[in-house]
Amino acid sequence: MSTAPAQRADTVRLESVCKIVQGGRQKLSGKDFVEDGGYPGYGAGGHNGNLPSYEFDEPAIVLSAIGARCGKCFQPTGKWSSLANTSVFFPDLELADVRFLWYQLNDESSWHRSGTAQPYIKPSDIKGRKVYLPPLAEQKRIAGILDAADALRAKRRESLAQLDTLLQSTFLNMFGDPVTNPMGWERCEFGDHIEVLTDYHANGSYKVLKEHVELKNSEDFALMIRTTDLESTIFDSDNIYITREAYEFLEKSKVYGGELIINKIGSAGNVYLMPYLDRPVSLGMNAFLIRTKSSVGNLFAYYYLTSKFGDNEIKKRVKGAVTKTIRKDAVREIPFFLPSSKARESFAAIVESVKQQKASQRAHLDELDTLFASLQSRAFSGEL
Repeated sequence: MSTAPAQRADTVRLESVCKIVQGGRQKLSGKDFVEDGGYPGYGAGGHNGNLPSYEFDEPAIVLSAIGARCGKCFQPTGKWSSLANTSVFFPDLELADVRFLWYQLNDESSWHRSGTAQPYIKPSDIKGRKVYLPPLAEQKRIAGILDAADALRAKRRESLAQLDTLLQSTFLNMFGDPVTNPMGWERCEFGDHIEVLTDYHANGSYKVLKEHVELKNSEDFALMIRTTDLESTIFDSDNIYITREAYEFLEKSKVYGGELIINKIGSAGNVYLMPYLDRPVSLGMNAFLIRTKSSVGNLFAYYYLTSKFGDNEIKKRVKGAVTKTIRKDAVREIPFFLPSSKARESFAAIVESVKQQKASQRAHLDELDTLFASLQSRAFSGEL
């Protein structure tokens, strides 16, 4: 939901209440502050330990001005290691409350974005952005209401995170630390229990795939799942789609739900458990899809591979100095153990119980998100 301010008499241009400076695309000098009004930017990778970082000692808002998330705002504190592709706003605190402005500006849909392949926000659109600006005391009152509502959402998200931590702790209590294997479970390699290990390119050569598959940004027959989608757990915006014909062509990488998905390039080795989306889904380009044999089950394998031991064993097999990658044979050779079926079934029952609790928590979080969006909309139209 857009929270762009209404065009009222009490709206002003952003540049009239903020000092606005542009973040750099590369290191501009050895100083933290560049006298010409820019800030050194160190690229998407951020601070590498050798370059200086900028330390914010006054209230500010950092706007991501280029890329898929342009329009996203941050409130930096302390040292900030990369200001590449950003605009930085320093509010005049006698006129504007920084939290009030941040709530108003941190809405990607409310910014005018130019470009297609690489969206960006023009400096002129940033300076000319209109913001709703009631008296300072009123700004602080509204910001306080939004802070309280946002705190409720944060508590709910923390509860969800604690349920995930509970499952990892339960895994260790039931099966023991895989490093020492105190219960003496059968040792093997992960590959011994894999039924299917496939990827997008199992369907044909680059040339053949290019001829049969067109990636689309608009809604179509099947969703092409990427690990970025699995990270965000959002499957209804900024997605990639393919046609029915492409979906049927990609027979070897169809996704049904419940599979293991492992990043094979970039953040190589990250493991995800595919949710059930109740729609046709195809695997994205930079991941492996795994179905284990029924004697193991994807659920147990997921918690094993995401345990501290499993994660460490995966990272040992990730190669590459700049671009990190992991190969199929490296995935197969990961050390593995196999508890009794009774123990695994008991663990699966606990996971199902926690899953139901998480569904309830997520439903409550959705309600809080809806409430928060309503409060934002009313706040910046002068109705709160």
